[in-house]
Amino acid sequence: MASGCDETKPLLDKKSSSSFRGHGGSMSGWHQTYSPDQQKPNLLPFGEEMHPRDGSRTRQNRDGEEDEESNDPDPPITAVGHSVTESVRAKVALVAVTVCYFLGYTPAMVIMNPLLYDRMAEDGDHQFNTSSQMPCVANHSHSALNASWIEAQDALERRVSTLELFLHLTTYLPAVLPILALGPITDTYGRKVGFLLPIAGTLIKQIVYIVVVARRLPLSLLYVAHIIEACGGSFAAMLSVVFSVVSDVTRVGQGRSGWVAAMEALQTLAAAAAQIYTAQWMRHGYVPPLVCALCMCCVAFTLATFLLPETRACATGRSGQASSDEQSNGMWRTTLSTCWNTVKESAAVYCKDDASDQENPRQTRILSKRRLCLAIFTLVVAVNFSRTGVEALFQLKYPLCWAATEVYQFNGFRIFLSWVAILVTLAVTQRIFKMADRYVAIVGVVSSILSNAALSLADNDVMVYEAAVVGYMTRSTIPMLRSVLSSIVGHAHQGAVYAGLGCIESLGASVFSTAANRIYYASLSYWAGQVFLVFACIMVIALALLVVLNVLFIRERNRMVIDPSQMSIQDDPIAADSIECPR
Repeated sequence: MASGCDETKPLLDKKSSSSFRGHGGSMSGWHQTYSPDQQKPNLLPFGEEMHPRDGSRTRQNRDGEEDEESNDPDPPITAVGHSVTESVRAKVALVAVTVCYFLGYTPAMVIMNPLLYDRMAEDGDHQFNTSSQMPCVANHSHSALNASWIEAQDALERRVSTLELFLHLTTYLPAVLPILALGPITDTYGRKVGFLLPIAGTLIKQIVYIVVVARRLPLSLLYVAHIIEACGGSFAAMLSVVFSVVSDVTRVGQGRSGWVAAMEALQTLAAAAAQIYTAQWMRHGYVPPLVCALCMCCVAFTLATFLLPETRACATGRSGQASSDEQSNGMWRTTLSTCWNTVKESAAVYCKDDASDQENPRQTRILSKRRLCLAIFTLVVAVNFSRTGVEALFQLKYPLCWAATEVYQFNGFRIFLSWVAILVTLAVTQRIFKMADRYVAIVGVVSSILSNAALSLADNDVMVYEAAVVGYMTRSTIPMLRSVLSSIVGHAHQGAVYAGLGCIESLGASVFSTAANRIYYASLSYWAGQVFLVFACIMVIALALLVVLNVLFIRERNRMVIDPSQMSIQDDPIAADSIECPR
């Protein structure tokens, strides 16, 4: 199409084309378009439109999102002007930095629970010997466990859960501000600073952990480690910058969404591998895995500094060198202003329809769908982020009495195998059966309900394994909800949506973990699995909301198939001769 074409005009008007389709013509599902400088009309599938400027085609997908297909089969540069070599280098370095970071981040999180258990068991005034590696059989056999011993173990777990709660709060709550601030900082001054801050925070945390463990210093010093890591944004800030780099070096479409999904799976698998090797090394002490984690953080910091290319040019670098004072003052003013604007824009997405939504007649009840997605996402985060901590304590406790090594080896292999099964299931359901993302989310929620209900009643190893098998699709729910929400939000508001979801994840990890920790604390003496039943009830609410959301999408699809406003009813010339219509 010539560059001077400003609009695409329909070859047939609505009335004539509708009449043609109504008489059984072959135009059903297709429409023709032409431009003033074209000799022949373009025949496109129904629902696709020719872009007025560049000749690309856009199509409305089944979830209401526009997919763009470029005419250029193999574009030589990315959407932001990077060469192919720079793009490949950035992707390779990004994978290496992400893997090294999560291999270094995870060991301290794994060690924290058994470390607190062992130190409190040694320092406390208990009438029994116990440890995270032998929680139930140090001075007695399983048959000799009496009520007083079980009560003493419950008291120990209450102390462990309380301190673990405060350590989590000192990480997740202060990390919200750095997460919001890193966005505008990296947009203005480049992406590298967004990698270096969270990596440096985690690196210093590992050093503090090593000193506390090796020198047997008070456990209260661990608060310092967690606060330092929170100042860098922790893992949430790292993921935010990772996805920003993916956006810099990929085009909008399947390539970008594929890289986002790949990076999510990659960081999860790296964390699972770290759990497995940390669980093995814990048999010989806590210092060796922490030293290995420190080395991984150093490697990640080095790769981010020297190997990872800058994918976003600094604003001051293109317009001349500014003074250091001006840069500093401008940075903080811009950061605070942009953080506040990001919060307002994220809230506005769920409070009012934007102009683009009102002009799109194909999508109805968009605001209701967004609010439903947000509510479902919050409930799913509440369960997924709260279950990990209490599940480890539950498996250490009588009657399961798992050693800490067994707990984290099991969790690591479960996460790894779950993601492999999820990827296979998604390939079958979405590529072969063309299942929409919201249906996959429903499967994930049902899987979570069954898993939590089974775990609440588990009193032997077999029931724990069964709960893991039926819950293998649980982790697919959050990425599917991201996809559904992205499909009903305009391109101009995608950043605000992901920033809001990131804040929900960070705040949810602290608030909902607190609630789960207190429920486990209160019900520990009479039914430790009650907290998992609460999780199952929360997911039942999420399932009900998902059903309502699905009904809204189905009604919208039915309106798109038969739209009375786009049809014209005319008399059939053949039937009019023989049948007189009643008046």
